[in-house]
Amino acid sequence: DEKVTRIFEAPKATLRLLRSLKQGTEGSVSNIDAERPERSFLPSLGLSNRTTIAGGVEEEEGYEATAKDDADDDTASSLQVELPTERDLGVITLWPEVRKLFGHHYEVVCVASTITPTGIVIVASACKARDVENASIMIFEVQSGRCLQVLKGGHRSTVVSLSFSSDGQYLASAGRDRRLCLWRWRSVDQKDAAGDKAGGGDELFYLASAVDSAHKRIIWCVHFCPSDPSILVSGARDGFAKIWQIAQSDEGGNDIEMSELHKIEPS
Repeated sequence: DEKVTRIFEAPKATLRLLRSLKQGTEGSVSNIDAERPERSFLPSLGLSNRTTIAGGVEEEEGYEATAKDDADDDTASSLQVELPTERDLGVITLWPEVRKLFGHHYEVVCVASTITPTGIVIVASACKARDVENASIMIFEVQSGRCLQVLKGGHRSTVVSLSFSSDGQYLASAGRDRRLCLWRWRSVDQKDAAGDKAGGGDELFYLASAVDSAHKRIIWCVHFCPSDPSILVSGARDGFAKIWQIAQSDEGGNDIEMSELHKIEPS
C-alpha cells in the first residue's frame, strides 16, 4: 500500500508493437513521439522501471528487438506484423515510470484518468479515509504532477471507485458511505459565473448531483458506458447492479440529476 500515485509512459517499442498489430486499420498508431524512451528496464535494486539510456546501461539481458531502432518510418505499409517471443514480450511491454503524484495522507485506494475538454490529461485519486477530511478526491495534472483541485463534500468515508465519462465531462465516485456522486466539468461560462463567488472560478469540477443510499451496502464499483457518457452502472456488496442515467433537471438551467433506469438482482 502506497500513498503515492505512479505515472507510466508507453515506450516506443510498445507503440510500434501496437501499430504493427493494427496495421491497415483505422485506429493504427501513426505517430510516435521522438522524445519517448525506446524501452525500459527494471534495475536489480530498483523499486520501479527506468528508461533505457543511450551509452550503455543495465538492461534486461537477452532482449532481441523485434522492431529495428532505425525503422522510424511511420507508414503502416512499411511495417510487417512480427510478433515477439514470450521472452522479448516482457521487455517490450515494460513501461518506464515518469512521474509520482503526492498529496494523500493515507494509502491510495482508487485512480482514474481522462483527457479534459480542454485537452489536459488528468488523474483523479482517492485514499483510505479515517475521517471526513480525507474522504476527498484529488485531481492532478499528469504533465506537471501538480494538484489542480481537491473535491470535498461528496463523501463521508473512503471513496473506493472512480470513473470518468468518455467525453471527460463527468467524474463518478462511490464508496463505503453508499453514496453515489457525480462531479461535472465546469465550462468556461460556468467558471466565469462562479468567479463572482469566493474562488469558484478556479475549480475544474463541482458536485452536480448525488444519490444517498444508492445501494443497501458498500458500493464497490462504478463505471461509465464507453459509448454513452450519460449512462453509468454501479455494483455493490448487496449483490445488485444498477444502471443510472444522467439527465437535465426539470428545474432547467445547469442542474442535472441521476435516475435509476434498471436494477439487476442477484440470482
